[in-house]
Amino acid sequence: MTAEEDRRFVRYVVARLGAFRNVWWSMANEFDFNKAKTMADWDDLLQYLQRIDPYRRLASIHNGTAMYEYASVYDFSKPWTTHQSIQHWDAGLTDEWRRRHAKPVVLDEIGYEGDISRRWGNLSGRDLTRRFWRTMAGGGFMGHGECYVDSKPAWISAGGRLVGESPARIAFLRQVIAEGPPDWIAARADGYRLDYLGERRYAHHDLDLGDDEHTVDLIDTWEMTVTTLPGSYRGQCRIPLPDRTDLAVRVRRTT
Repeated sequence: MTAEEDRRFVRYVVARLGAFRNVWWSMANEFDFNKAKTMADWDDLLQYLQRIDPYRRLASIHNGTAMYEYASVYDFSKPWTTHQSIQHWDAGLTDEWRRRHAKPVVLDEIGYEGDISRRWGNLSGRDLTRRFWRTMAGGGFMGHGECYVDSKPAWISAGGRLVGESPARIAFLRQVIAEGPPDWIAARADGYRLDYLGERRYAHHDLDLGDDEHTVDLIDTWEMTVTTLPGSYRGQCRIPLPDRTDLAVRVRRTT
């Protein structure tokens, strides 16, 4: 379409959907795969959206990525984006993206729980749960999806009933986050921390908690249990860990 047709289309969509409170804008799916438009075109459309949306809904743009080869991410320092919408398989980069730009990081396509042949659609429930925890512990947010061969049509295309193992664990993670401070990353300076250990199997977890007393919870992210360790902790601490993976350690100041 021409630039004028693009604008008319955006204006139509905003007029039809902008008043709904659960709407946010993604200007493109995998914008960098579209060779008919330049970066200047996407910049222009996002600025135009910002001008015509009376409700100033959240707005971003979604990149493509040839997995394990490259990932071209939009420059989210530009003021017409409200958050970083990123497709990438490595949740461990969340903290880096968050530090790069002072905007929320949303990994809206990190792979799907399922068993299809496509490389992005055959994660186990445990793998996807680990990616969720790694993203959230790094200060970001994630989107969930699943695509099993026996589910017709695929949930990522048509919704319906979730059948995977990760949704219950994601709900548990959401509960853990909700019990903490609104900004759980900034709260590290105030005696709160959530350390995710993932697939590693450590004998212990070392902490430096300063002079104040803290309680320590051991979280089994797969079994969805929280065990508060006896006593309180301060200063240099060595927290013993059970011999299993998928653990997290939550620390909260008590004084």
